[in-house]
Amino acid sequence: MAAFWGRAEQADHLVVWYGRDNAQESAMFHEICHRLPDRPLEVVEVPSAVPFYSPDELAHYLTLARPITDGERTRVRDIWQRLRQENQTFRVVEDGNLVSAPADHYDKALLYHVPPDWTLLARATAPVMAEMKVDDVTLKWRMKTLIECGAVLADGNPWLSRRTKVKRP
Repeated sequence: MAAFWGRAEQADHLVVWYGRDNAQESAMFHEICHRLPDRPLEVVEVPSAVPFYSPDELAHYLTLARPITDGERTRVRDIWQRLRQENQTFRVVEDGNLVSAPADHYDKALLYHVPPDWTLLARATAPVMAEMKVDDVTLKWRMKTLIECGAVLADGNPWLSRRTKVKRP
């Protein structure tokens, strides 16, 4: 990461792309504004995660690049400072805003999708990934925690979600 920040500090022109509904990309945008408070930069905001778009679609969005205003940068930096102080496990997007969330943020949704009969762990996590726009690694970690505390039963390693089956106790 040090190499990334070194290059960002030295770049002649920075364009930050991020999906407004993607917590990881939005968090990175906030961190860039925090770490590079005086660097001019342009922003390209897309509706969902940048990798979901084809090159042709991204070319269209590039035409919408705009300089970030001082007021916007200040607001983003203030938000990021508050989120860092809250020091929660996750950052999630709710109602278009990046907010903090505790470690158990996804647990209720995961438990809802674990059936009473054995099913592949991937089938239980997939709907949560789609509904809550979260990656599979995060959900595997939470599922592992739910298994360890006895809220979910598993017949194998939760990191092997295409082989391991889960069910409610």
